[in-house]
Amino acid sequence: MALLPPALLLLADVAVFAVSSAGIIPVNGVAVGALGALVLPLSLLLVFRARAWQRAYFVVTASRIMTVNWRRGQPLTVLPIAAAADMTYIQPLPGRFFDYGSFRFAGAGRTGRPVKIGCLPYPEQLFLEINGILFPERP
Repeated sequence: MALLPPALLLLADVAVFAVSSAGIIPVNGVAVGALGALVLPLSLLLVFRARAWQRAYFVVTASRIMTVNWRRGQPLTVLPIAAAADMTYIQPLPGRFFDYGSFRFAGAGRTGRPVKIGCLPYPEQLFLEINGILFPERP
């Protein structure tokens, strides 16, 4: 999900730029130049978001759940495993196509507010693994 908006913006910009520069849509040269000038910043935004998403880790141990993001805003989120008992698994429609989803832990943060961990690949497998840690089968 983190990559979808910049990718769609870049794709739309390139498509409109190609159609308008080919003369299919009559526009002036300033509009074509502005569309062409947007290609580089949108490409950089897409690359930046892809690198940030690639460098994010989701770690589940027997005692805690951690997310490590290499962004400046929120580098580390640590939740006790007991907080995962009140976990919601969310997978929007685009997430079903691209196999990503998110988890929401109700009242798990230091402030007691819900914590959302988004854009996780293979969320169903992760959900089952966390449930296996929380609720081990009894013989």
